[in-house]
Amino acid sequence: MAAAALCDGDVKMVIWDLDGTLWRGTLDEADADDDLADGSLAPLIRLLAQRGIVSSVCSFNDEERACAALQRLGVWELIVFPAISFDSAFSKPAAIRATLSAAGLSPANALFCDDEPRHRAAAAAALPGL
Repeated sequence: MAAAALCDGDVKMVIWDLDGTLWRGTLDEADADDDLADGSLAPLIRLLAQRGIVSSVCSFNDEERACAALQRLGVWELIVFPAISFDSAFSKPAAIRATLSAAGLSPANALFCDDEPRHRAAAAAALPGL
């Protein structure tokens, strides 16, 4: 979706999955910073921020490694209310609900980007309008 199209609607926040979405592959597969930067959507996060749309993260991942990767991509400072965990109890719908609540937004004001259809479906079922 083009950034301009996002800016014309009610979307105020984009909530990103990391592996396979914000960047190609997984953190475990990345051998170097270039592997993460190649094909990453970090430039889109910067463009959206310039247009007043904030970004968050909701990801099954190692928090320390994920935060470090976002810092290396130069977008960590643009991420609000990150939800990153490898905990087996981690629930993306619950994390997204908490993020939206913290931001004072409704599901209709957010876009959830995830490469896994099951995660998108679970979030959409739990948060109608997302």
